[in-house]
Amino acid sequence: MLFLQMILEFRLMTLVPWKMLRKH
Repeated sequence: MLFLQMILEFRLMTLVPWKMLRKH
């Protein structure tokens, strides 16, 4: 379960900048 949480957090962290870059 810890591994899953880490992946989810990493995905969110990478998704935030991705959306920002796409919006720019």
